[in-house]
Amino acid sequence: MHYLLCSSLALALLARPVFIMSATIGSAAAAENPPYVDQCTEQGKPFSNEIRIDACSAMINSGQYKGKDLAWAFINRGNLYIISGEYDIALGDLTQAIALDPTNALAYIGRCLVHNSKGETDLALGDCNEAIRLDPKNALAYYNRGNAWSAKHDLDRAIADYTEVIRIDPKNISAYNNRGSTFNIKREYDRAVSDYTEAINLAPNFATAYNGRCLVHNNRGETDLALADCNKAITLDPKNVLAYNNRGNAWRAKNDLDRAIADYSEAIRLEPKYEMAHNNRGDAYGMKMDYEHAIADFSESIKLDPRNAEVFNARCWARAIAGRDLQQALADCGESLRLRPNDANTHDSLAFTYLKLGNLDHALAEYNAALALNPNLAGSLYGRGITKVRKGDISAGETDIEAAKTIEAGVADEFAKYGIVAPN
Repeated sequence: MHYLLCSSLALALLARPVFIMSATIGSAAAAENPPYVDQCTEQGKPFSNEIRIDACSAMINSGQYKGKDLAWAFINRGNLYIISGEYDIALGDLTQAIALDPTNALAYIGRCLVHNSKGETDLALGDCNEAIRLDPKNALAYYNRGNAWSAKHDLDRAIADYTEVIRIDPKNISAYNNRGSTFNIKREYDRAVSDYTEAINLAPNFATAYNGRCLVHNNRGETDLALADCNKAITLDPKNVLAYNNRGNAWRAKNDLDRAIADYSEAIRLEPKYEMAHNNRGDAYGMKMDYEHAIADFSESIKLDPRNAEVFNARCWARAIAGRDLQQALADCGESLRLRPNDANTHDSLAFTYLKLGNLDHALAEYNAALALNPNLAGSLYGRGITKVRKGDISAGETDIEAAKTIEAGVADEFAKYGIVAPN
């Protein structure tokens, strides 16, 4: 049977810390540097990001610094703009730093990080490769290149780079965290748990690692362990959106749907444009047979990402079960198949919608399509059996119905909830 199921897995946050190089100005005038130099390079007491940007700008505009010293001012200001999320300005500063000092590996690392943040992974790889050529023992270069490989879904290369970071810097919690996240994507759950645990051992208050380990436990069906880790993540970081979503997944796996919905709602309150939380809350509402709220969440998710085929399928299915807006349900399934052709579950949803409409020929064709892709879909076998019986092919229909019950004993009860009952 095809159930409401949106993406139930939230990625653990890849830790992507920026770096600030407190550059020492090498000019002869360094002993009598004006205050803005110390502020730009954060010598002495810490300063706010805004003060430091202004100080670096003062250095750059003073005319007193040239070559490598001026490059450091651009590097520091570029890194500060990274922290502020002003990536285009940061890119300009770091590019200027490279022009002034093409041998400075940190300028390339900073620009690699900017390109990663902008989704420009090939450019990121080029810059991090150059940084590694200039400084083969720089852990930051391998770390940021690992993030680029991860973004390209080249998981083995990502793991190799994070492993090199750990070899160079055995206490690098972010490398353990990100390697754990990558192992989780590869479904190597024992290795993922080991890395997250090592990150936690090194930094017991690192909420991101607890959230990542929660996700792995969810994936392994260890819901109580998942709840414990997500609870800890939320205690350490009450605004951790991913932890609320992942805890919601654990509650949903335990069929505690009200708690699941509460956690998804909190994630949405903290981040209203968090598409996955809308997906998952819609799924939970669907499990409660509250299709009005399910459809509303799926609709919001589609607004946020109109290319998510899975959510179009979920909304098609919810509308079909509710028995309303069936023409819109057909349109949803059609769009889902356009975005993701040859998906068995979507053909199943489309077939069920046609069955609800009484269009038996189209229902039969779509059930056949679903079963050609996945012969063990109990819902499609049962639905095809019902369709055949209604078309008068009783013997063949009963054969499908019995085959469906062999695969999934409760399939008849599930269809009955949706208003489809096999004739006696």
